[in-house]
Amino acid sequence: MPNVKVRTPTADPASPKLIIRNTSAPEGKLRQARFGSPDYKVIRFAVISRAVVICLSILSDWAIPDHEPDPSVARSPGVSPWLRAFTRWDAARFVKIAQQGYLLEEDYAFMPVLPLAISGSVRLASMVLPEIGPVHFVAIGMMITNSCFVLAAWLLYRLGLLVLQDQLLAFRSAIVFCLSPAGVFYSTVYTESPFAACSFGGLFLLELNRPLLAAVFFGLGTGLRSNGMLNAGFLVYHCACTMLRDLQGGTEPLQVLITGAKRLGMLVLGVAISVGPFLAFQVYAIQKECYVKDACAEAEQCSISEQPPPWCQGSIPSVYMHVQKKYWQGGFLCYWQLKQLPNFALAAPALSLTALGVRHILLDFFGQLQHWAQVRSEDTPALRAATGICRAVLLCPLLPHALHWGLLATYLLLCANVQIVTRVLGSGCPVFHWFVASLLFSRRLHKTSWLLKCYLGVFNFVGIILHPNFLPWT
Repeated sequence: MPNVKVRTPTADPASPKLIIRNTSAPEGKLRQARFGSPDYKVIRFAVISRAVVICLSILSDWAIPDHEPDPSVARSPGVSPWLRAFTRWDAARFVKIAQQGYLLEEDYAFMPVLPLAISGSVRLASMVLPEIGPVHFVAIGMMITNSCFVLAAWLLYRLGLLVLQDQLLAFRSAIVFCLSPAGVFYSTVYTESPFAACSFGGLFLLELNRPLLAAVFFGLGTGLRSNGMLNAGFLVYHCACTMLRDLQGGTEPLQVLITGAKRLGMLVLGVAISVGPFLAFQVYAIQKECYVKDACAEAEQCSISEQPPPWCQGSIPSVYMHVQKKYWQGGFLCYWQLKQLPNFALAAPALSLTALGVRHILLDFFGQLQHWAQVRSEDTPALRAATGICRAVLLCPLLPHALHWGLLATYLLLCANVQIVTRVLGSGCPVFHWFVASLLFSRRLHKTSWLLKCYLGVFNFVGIILHPNFLPWT
């Protein structure tokens, strides 16, 4: 990162840790007299930020007339004026699914974990409440998402401590997360906050060498958003790095193979847990929309409208891919149209930051690779090159985050609704916030820091104005 100095340890060249030190503060340490408990400060700032966003969203909804939305996303009837701002766009769909289940074809674009959490919580609340209405679904959904946001901010701070080994940068990254340009989406009934908590929590557990528990968090994340499946790549990378560390530590190759076989079994299980919810949801949709209606059609007991949909006839039926392409123009370059230029402009800052951040991390990795490949030793050139690759990988803890960040951004740019880029990258990639924080608080990059502050401020303000009033936003 531009204002982060990467220092390779000299006392122990085989050390697997990359020491990252933020140059904006000596030794990157927080003084207790100034900050108190960093954990408490992060949690308090996250709570305050959500309270401010919620209050301003309500005021925006009251002060500005609503745009007339598409009927399919119109707010639920009977919702209190205090909560109307949080029933817009996808929030209306999640609340409706929590109330009635999956009724429409386009509902299958929304993964089931958040609706299930809302409906389950409402059932528990019905034991003590005399009457349950739409307002309770929205209120409970708000409680879930905003609580998850606070948890995600704290987990991001804790993850930063382990990966960056820089307390100040980790703290500032959590603050940047609280000021995310997609901030309004973290406080409404959307999946961004719960997904961030699951992603950051899984990565935190992986740093603590708890891969199976991390896979459970990744699996929950996949049940919230389909892009959670990409987190399975972190499990693969962690397994590979663990074996490399064993080899670098002098463990016998045979022992590495034996333990590697056990780890491979655990890896397969972890990947299955991580991607399983998406596959299970597709099976549920196929069973409900294809097999049941197909049996009905064979018995000639259903109308034309109840016939199995065309996507059921595909070689690998996927309702998710079908609805994304049909209703949200998903698919390779399908969204690349002149009328979508404003949405590409909204996504441009996040995509530009991604390109810069990924480039910086990859340059650091290749610099490490070149350094270790040139180290003199008695090994053959091939063995020396392999050793150099191993050491470079182990000394660049940000490498898997950069690969994930770049891959996700590339897919969103080429194959998805580019309008969602800012909130998807912000909720799924901790390195996005690490990189922004390193730029934002740099003493050398004054212009860049000023532009970033404008970016965060303008996107937060405009989002609070547009989203609660049914106007399109990123």
